[in-house]
Amino acid sequence: MKKQRTPESAYIEAASLCVRGEQCSRDILNRLLKWEIDRDDALAIVATLEKERFIDNRRFAGAYARDKAHFQAWGKGKIRYQLRMKGIEPQIIDEALESIDTARYDDGMRQAILAKARSMASREPMKARAALYRFAAARGYDFDKAKVIINQCLKCDDEME
Repeated sequence: MKKQRTPESAYIEAASLCVRGEQCSRDILNRLLKWEIDRDDALAIVATLEKERFIDNRRFAGAYARDKAHFQAWGKGKIRYQLRMKGIEPQIIDEALESIDTARYDDGMRQAILAKARSMASREPMKARAALYRFAAARGYDFDKAKVIINQCLKCDDEME
């Protein structure tokens, strides 16, 4: 049997989620609607959570961008796309991406591409290059920066043979 939630109990559960980790307003709204809370009540709950600073899309976007760049080695393109899908405003997304430590980001990109290059079974240079470009694009890395790293990887492999 499904648990029936009142708007008051839904508010408490949503606030509890926000306390445990950063949440964006769209995710909380979707969760409230999934809990079958009336849309008007759900919007009021989200507004209250924002007013009480349980939800702050700017804070969420910054934490999301830094975590994804550091722990999952995502590129800025992928992070931007995911934040857009969460309904975050473009200006907030730009601020969040600027909050990423550049040196750490570049090192993460380099490490991810190097690890992928080492893991590839195929040593044929053209296939390796294409696979690395696809990998970098899927991760959302800047093409020009990825190109430099990929060329370095393949040059090192060529020199080792």
